[in-house]
This record gives sequence, structure tokens and C-alpha cells, in this order.
Amino acid sequence: MRLYLNDTSPFARLVLVTALEVGVKDMDLIWIDPWASPERLLALNPFSTIPTLRLNDDTALYESLIICEHLIATAEPTRSALTHTEYGNPAALQQLALGKSLMELSFRKVIMERFASDASGNILLERAHAALVRALSGLDALLEKQPSIQHASVNLPNMCLAVAVEYVRFRLNDVFDAHVGQHALTWLSAWHARSSFECTAPERLKVQPASILELRSDSV
Repeated sequence: MRLYLNDTSPFARLVLVTALEVGVKDMDLIWIDPWASPERLLALNPFSTIPTLRLNDDTALYESLIICEHLIATAEPTRSALTHTEYGNPAALQQLALGKSLMELSFRKVIMERFASDASGNILLERAHAALVRALSGLDALLEKQPSIQHASVNLPNMCLAVAVEYVRFRLNDVFDAHVGQHALTWLSAWHARSSFECTAPERLKVQPASILELRSDSV
């Protein structure tokens, strides 16, 4: 398998964390700039987005949750405690929706601020900021309502939310500091203790390891 990615994408990080958690060994890491629309990425993914996973049969998957579900489904059960999303569990679905929406919204805000010629007074940015504040401010209440989340259950919804909140910390630190409460910080610290989370931090990925095995060995 080949995973096309860069070192700052929260979507790619979610896939990397999943791959590490389920014990993937056969995965080369191809570091690429999707904004340049390189031909080798376009040949697999017409949207030129990352992560894109090229399977051994040349099938290309290019939506992060779909890639994660595939990795979980094809992993050896003895290698991983990571479980599938419980699609019959409304609380799990709520958490997954919150994590993925937070990830997409914060990423979109960062990109709009980067590429917009004049970001001041932009109604889309204002709405994005307001939504981020609401989502982050409500995390402590969610954690208190759902204790299983607070104990960092190893499942895709919980992991997706953790990666999303960490992306806000990385790219929108002022928003994070102003609106993330103590319960959420305690919950995040449990994820930081996991090697899969620690070694996929953007600052650790700057060295651009060539494979998932090299990434894993760097964390030992």
C-alpha cells in the first residue's frame, strides 16, 4: 500500500494513527503537496486531496474515514484493540460527527485565511469561528455526559475527535486556549500517552519517514 500525505493534514494524521493502532506493516508513505495538483496524485484521485491510499490492487481510496474503516476491517484482530464505529450507537455517531465536522471546519478556516485576499469581515470565516467556539466550549459537557469518551476509549469516533481537537491546538492555538476546558485537556493527555498519537504530531512528521515501519521505529 501507498499513502499519499503531507505532514500537517489532520485527515492524514487520522489515517496514520489508525494504521499504527491496527498494526499495519505494508504501507509506504509518499509525501506530496496536494495544492500543486501533481499528476501522480491526480491519476489516483481526481480531487487532488490527501490522504489518498493506493491499495496493492491499484484501487485508490481518498476519504479519511473510509480509509480508516478499511484499515480496521482488514487488520488482524490480534494486533489491535481499535474497534469499528458502532453505527447502531447514537452516542458514538454523535462523537464521530463532532470530530469530523470540527476537523473539516477548522481546516477550512485555516485554508480560507491562507488563500483569501482579504479575510477581514468574511462572513464564512465569521461563521466558522463562531461554530468552532461553540464546539470547543461544549467539549467538557460532552465528556461529563459520556464517561467512556473521557477514558479515551480506543475507537474511531474517539480518535477522530482527539485528532480534530489537536489540529485546532496546532493551527488555531488562540481559539484552543480560550475555549478548551480542563476535562478536555485531561482527556487529550490520555491520547498523548499513546505512541500512535505522539509520533504522528506534525513536528515529528517533518522528517518524512518513508514507511509506516520507519514511523513506528522512530517512536520506540
